[in-house]
Amino acid sequence: MIEVLGTIYLVSWLISISLITWHYLYVRNQINSSEFQTLNANLQKIGLFWSQTEDNFATLEVDSIGLDHQKAKKTVVFMGVLAFASLPGLILLTVVILSSRYLVRSRLESQVFASQLASDSRLSAAVVTELVEDFKRL
Repeated sequence: MIEVLGTIYLVSWLISISLITWHYLYVRNQINSSEFQTLNANLQKIGLFWSQTEDNFATLEVDSIGLDHQKAKKTVVFMGVLAFASLPGLILLTVVILSSRYLVRSRLESQVFASQLASDSRLSAAVVTELVEDFKRL
C-alpha cells in the first residue's frame, strides 16, 4: 500500500513541476515578447510602464520594470509550493495556472495589447498619452 501512495505522490510531484515549468516559460516569453517591449517603450515616453503583476499601468521609477518582472517570475515559482501537497496540490496548481492563463486576463490587458501601444514603437508622447487616457476611462 505504501508503494502505491509513494508512486501517486511522485507522479503528482513530477506533473506539478512540469506545470510550473510550463507556466514559468509562458510568463518569461510574454515578458520578453516584442509586443510587451514595444508597449513599455511607448509608455516610458510618458513615465509609465505596464505592470505584469498588477495587469495595469504603473508609474515608472528607477528599475521598476525589472522589479516587476522579477516579482511576476517569483510568483510563478512560489506556486510550486503546491507541488509538495501531492494530488490535492496538483489539482489546486492546475486550477490556479489554467485560470490565470486563460480566464483571468482582463479586458484592459486584452485591449492594450491589441492596440497601437503594443505594435507601433514610433508613437509620439502625445499619442501615447491620449491612448493611455482612453484606456483609463474603460
